[in-house]
Amino acid sequence: MNRKKTEVDRKLLKLLESDGDEAVLGDEFKSELVKQIMIKSVESDEYCASGRALCTQCKTLLSATDGAHVFRHLDRCTDFSKRQFTKEQTSKITRALAKHALRTGKSFNYMGGDCMRDLVIDVANATGSGIFGKEAKAQIPHRQTIQTHTLRFSDELIKRAFGELKPYVGKQRVNLIVDHGKIVSNYLSMFASYIDDTFKLRLLPIGFIPSTDSKTGADTADAIIDRLQSVGWSEEEARACSITADGALANLGTHFSSYIRCVSHSIHLLGEKVVDPLEKHAKMLDPEIMKLLPIARECLDNAQNVSSAIRNNFHACSEMSRLPTLPNDTRWLNGLKCLVDVTELSKEILDLVSKLSLKGRTSMYWLNDHPEYVNAVLHILKPLLTYSIDFQRQDEVTTHRVLPAYKVILNKWSAYKDRDFTKIVDKDIVDLDLIEAMATSGLKPLQHYYSQFGTHHYGATLLSPRTKHMKNFTKEERKRAVSYISEMLPKDLIDLNVDTTEVPEYILEMSDNTEKAPTHSELKRYLDESFNVKSSEKIEEYWSRKRLDYPALYTVATKVLSIVPSESVCETTFSTAAFLLDKRRTRLRTETVEKIVVGSQIASKNPDWVDDLKTN
Repeated sequence: MNRKKTEVDRKLLKLLESDGDEAVLGDEFKSELVKQIMIKSVESDEYCASGRALCTQCKTLLSATDGAHVFRHLDRCTDFSKRQFTKEQTSKITRALAKHALRTGKSFNYMGGDCMRDLVIDVANATGSGIFGKEAKAQIPHRQTIQTHTLRFSDELIKRAFGELKPYVGKQRVNLIVDHGKIVSNYLSMFASYIDDTFKLRLLPIGFIPSTDSKTGADTADAIIDRLQSVGWSEEEARACSITADGALANLGTHFSSYIRCVSHSIHLLGEKVVDPLEKHAKMLDPEIMKLLPIARECLDNAQNVSSAIRNNFHACSEMSRLPTLPNDTRWLNGLKCLVDVTELSKEILDLVSKLSLKGRTSMYWLNDHPEYVNAVLHILKPLLTYSIDFQRQDEVTTHRVLPAYKVILNKWSAYKDRDFTKIVDKDIVDLDLIEAMATSGLKPLQHYYSQFGTHHYGATLLSPRTKHMKNFTKEERKRAVSYISEMLPKDLIDLNVDTTEVPEYILEMSDNTEKAPTHSELKRYLDESFNVKSSEKIEEYWSRKRLDYPALYTVATKVLSIVPSESVCETTFSTAAFLLDKRRTRLRTETVEKIVVGSQIASKNPDWVDDLKTN
């Protein structure tokens, strides 16, 4: 009989826990902590009393009949709710909260607050016997304890990060990436990139240090070197690194092996100067060109107006399948993102345009009435957005794409300047005059920013099997690339059998316009090797496969391709820091701030490292 009742109770509990509606909790039974269980009738589709009740504290089934059994149970259940976590359980909870703080970057006040403590109790009761209460909640660690454990875990992660870098230090295989930013005070965010032994690009956060207001190249270099020396690097090892930064820190190249101009900043500035040319460039443009450029600006401004109107309207937001980009005046390409999104969502926006503000409606009607202008702006500028997103990737090598991308833009804009529109498929839906104006305006800043890229970009282009012949480049540029790579190869690989007899000038005039023939056997074999450019093989896979075929060139590739062309990865650090630092937390020591921010960044990029943290 007892066995039969137990089976019935088990089935009843299963019905309550299921997603169906066969069983539900009804009115209170003798106490607010006990609820009657109601069963749906198959015949009437109404709920009827099951004769059983549920203790909501411990999930025990009770008889829903008169008697003192309910209060006797509650007395015992109250005693059970005083149950506490064991020492081992408390330790595990502390470590779990510290790891969660690392992974999410949440503040310690949040991690030790009542909401998080209630969540731990709810999870414990949902997955355990369901009898933990106030006494157990009091055992959950507070903010200071969680912070202590988190900082210890951060120390371990930072130590591991520098341990991962150690085999590559001083061998020109480490590229530093830096950027200044302000969270309460000025900080310098530092990352390191390298190609590991499987030819995979790795990025590691290595510093978040206070910086001076001046942010000069010399001060920045000193801060970087001091940080690296504090973890055991020598000054020579630090200076042997290349460094990626924005244009304001171009003189860092005098302090390190080389300076890499951030391509993301370059692309943003290029896009801006296409629409709003510098005064010195504007003077060189035809007045008719200058009259057309404000149309492009109007397209971008109207798109931002529409996006802002949607995001400031609750009803509009609720009806959209997705929201357009949030307008941001500090990032020029943001206006282009808004234009792309508004164009893609135009049908949805027009259906609800009456709900928008007057400014939003006016802007949307203007964009809808001038599709030829919108399409022209997108045709010229949208590739910049695509390249910017690509160069911000953190999971693969991209430095070899920088110069070819600029060459593609240069060739297109040069053709459009000469009114050669053969590559435009749908000429009827774009304003060709606006395309010519934007292309003409963009050529001057394009040449300026292109000239800021260094020899390493040419070398990276040569080391990509898809672009190694550099067909879109000049003879001088190809020579520059071959010379750069040749100088990095061991001298004992020089082919001494090359005939160095001078070739008559008239013979050279009839010859192909190619770079000077490389005198290193591996480089010659690499350049002569055929490669299907339509192959899906990535550059990392190629060099991993060719490691034994070109061992010396492989080593050069690990150095050149370890360079990350954009410092946008550093901006993620400031987003993480914003969770942890504000004007109310200015008393945190800079050492603590660095451990919190860098540890959190490492944890987010290497979640398996967090799992490997010591359990004691």
